Amino acid sequence: MTLTRQSSRSKLDTRPATGRATRTSKRISSSEEDQQPTKRHKTAGSDHQTAAKNTPSQPTARRTASQRLTIDKSNLDHLGKKKATTETPSKSPKKTTTKSRTIRKKLPLLDGSYILKYVLKGHTEFNVPVRDKDDTEDSKDIWCCEFEPVASDVGPFGRQKPGDLQSFALCGSYTVLFADPALGRYTKKYTHSEIQEIFYCMAWTRLEGQELLDGSLLDDGDEVGFCNILAVAGRVGSVKLLNPLQNDCYRYLFGHQKAILAMTFSKTEPRWLFTASADKTVRLWDIGSPTKKMDDSLCLAEFILPPRSGDPSAVSISYDLSRLIVGCNNGDMVEFNLSSSQLDKYRKSAKTFRSDRAKGNKHQAVPHVGSSTKYPAGDEWHEGYVDDVCILGQDGDEKSALYNTIVSRGSADMEILVWDPANSTKTDADIRLSLDWPDAADCTGLKFKVIEAAGQKVLLAGDYDGQIYIYDIGNEKESRTLKDGSKEQFEPKRVSVVPGINVPH
Repeated sequence: MTLTRQSSRSKLDTRPATGRATRTSKRISSSEEDQQPTKRHKTAGSDHQTAAKNTPSQPTARRTASQRLTIDKSNLDHLGKKKATTETPSKSPKKTTTKSRTIRKKLPLLDGSYILKYVLKGHTEFNVPVRDKDDTEDSKDIWCCEFEPVASDVGPFGRQKPGDLQSFALCGSYTVLFADPALGRYTKKYTHSEIQEIFYCMAWTRLEGQELLDGSLLDDGDEVGFCNILAVAGRVGSVKLLNPLQNDCYRYLFGHQKAILAMTFSKTEPRWLFTASADKTVRLWDIGSPTKKMDDSLCLAEFILPPRSGDPSAVSISYDLSRLIVGCNNGDMVEFNLSSSQLDKYRKSAKTFRSDRAKGNKHQAVPHVGSSTKYPAGDEWHEGYVDDVCILGQDGDEKSALYNTIVSRGSADMEILVWDPANSTKTDADIRLSLDWPDAADCTGLKFKVIEAAGQKVLLAGDYDGQIYIYDIGNEKESRTLKDGSKEQFEPKRVSVVPGINVPH
């Protein structure tokens, strides 16, 4: 089925690129353990410009009509309040280190075994909004799926127990579904009032204690408030902030002129939300307090993409907030650098705004920020649609050799790159790792996840044949430069096949 979507401001063609030129790649059958490399070859496809026009591209073009999700054990935490605990030196949290050595438990993703427990169908055809004879929305498309954040590892919120399950949300059409893995079913459904909306992206954040900006939750000294917030957005161009407990949209963020295609929250500033739009800008928002009736959110900055760049398709902010990377649908990547003085100005601006808000004063104009570096599409970088980007180090481990390096992939590539922006230029990529990836026939919309814990880094990505590729990227290995100038490629640590689910081509 071919879908052509009519935006309120522009057409979004979701058809996957076809007729691509055959890419050649010389491969050696190997595994990561024996370190036998495959070669990194990049040959420009003749349909490169065609693939770049899809905004956004269909992430489910080669999946079955009814979306299926595989659920494994994770964590579940609910919105509400928890008792604060007062730690004493004699009752400090347990540490995993001793004087002689560090005890490090391997992530179960690398060596654990899994079974398929549930298969859940996503959105149904009953809420398909028909706009006109040439524009229908197949609401079976699931554009994004994200797990709810859990409590901090330390402090008054560190009550998460091993084996606890974590809820997740997914979006499609103008609805959001919330699922409970423990029950194996959906528990809530949020339906937006604007039937012209199609949610393309979502992001969770967890506000704890002072981040709530509500001192009334801390008055008695015995209770500390916390709350998980889900931000969703799509082709209408406004951000919706959802309260999962009350299952409603409590706030809108207006400012973008076209569809919002990607978003992410900062780990170190949980109220800071970065949204990337087809209007060629990325906005930084302080979403304010979810418990106050008065809207205390504001836009702190607007990052302007360079001329002739594509529409943004992926975005990531570093843990230390020093670097913002944006991937585009034409293969470009754009980097913005943030100084400590800039970040301090944003924090001061938010504080001043909330003080003036109580006095009825208006906020000043949003500052504009220009890009620092543009990594252009081509042989050295990415070809086609940049599916996803991620700045490593979200666990705050500055000692890691991969801290602030970037993972990215283009739709016409047969690899996933881990590269260092500190030593890269517009014409030369400092590639730390090249990860072998099967030819996806130019299907776009691939998303991957990087799990960073216990000093380890694991990358997970699902292909269009229903397989899950798991890479160990934190094992201190690097791709060597071979005699012909190409880079060796590492195969996944393991490939998991979901039993009983066949995905036709």
